[in-house]
Amino acid sequence: MSLLIQNNDDAQIRVKIEDGSNLNFQFNTHSLIDKKLYLDENILALRNATRSFQVGAPSGILKWRLQSKQ
Repeated sequence: MSLLIQNNDDAQIRVKIEDGSNLNFQFNTHSLIDKKLYLDENILALRNATRSFQVGAPSGILKWRLQSKQ
């Protein structure tokens, strides 16, 4: 999942997502994302609240992969 911020006023956005606890998927947040906040509340936000997402360039904030049983 990539996040593209177009406006400086939105650069400290927090993204609430659906529960990703499906056992067939593995989720991995970017190293700058607050992993505890993501695990506890399904919110993707920067770990350091004083920083902002980069404006004008996509930021990869969440990766996932499907574990198949084949």
